[in-house]
Amino acid sequence: MKLGSHLDLVGSFTPSMRECDDEAIKRGRVFVDGDAAMVEAGELVGVSEENICGRLVNLISGDKIGRCSKEDITVFKSVGSAVVDLATAQFVYETFLHRNNNL
Repeated sequence: MKLGSHLDLVGSFTPSMRECDDEAIKRGRVFVDGDAAMVEAGELVGVSEENICGRLVNLISGDKIGRCSKEDITVFKSVGSAVVDLATAQFVYETFLHRNNNL
């Protein structure tokens, strides 16, 4: 990976699945969507909590900075969230209703 790259890992969700190698995790500033990522993501199996820079909520709230320099490699790992699933379902439902009302 080139310096300054960002890697979004959103596909794997079991300890036996991986989307990147150990080197990407070692070189990157790693953030996760939540605590579940530490036990469910194959990329993070065996990674110490000290090697995780923070949670998504830390980035959103401004408690943590994602990139400290333009050379930093950043990594975000998500194993999914029920909140995102619900928001997606609501969007699809509302779009369906809107389209049917316009027929």
